[in-house]
Amino acid sequence: MILRDAVDPRDPNKFVADKVSRFVMNKFKQMEQKAHKLESKNKMLAEQLAKQDEQLKQKRTSEELKQIDLNQLLIQNKKLVKEINNKNQLVKE
Repeated sequence: MILRDAVDPRDPNKFVADKVSRFVMNKFKQMEQKAHKLESKNKMLAEQLAKQDEQLKQKRTSEELKQIDLNQLLIQNKKLVKEINNKNQLVKE
């Protein structure tokens, strides 16, 4: 952060107020722009994280439903096998 151009040529120990003011304002604008850019990036990353969390929830729910469906099918299969066996017994008799 060198302010060589802001030095008063008549007195090297003094700074020209306008140049210092412009320099400080430019730095302030740069910092504001960087802060805005970081806020935007943070918001985008938060949205991506929320989206990924939702996808993970859906995947887990899907896997749980598959397990539940499989268990229900197994129970239904056992019932149907019993019914078939009972009907087979009736036919044999």
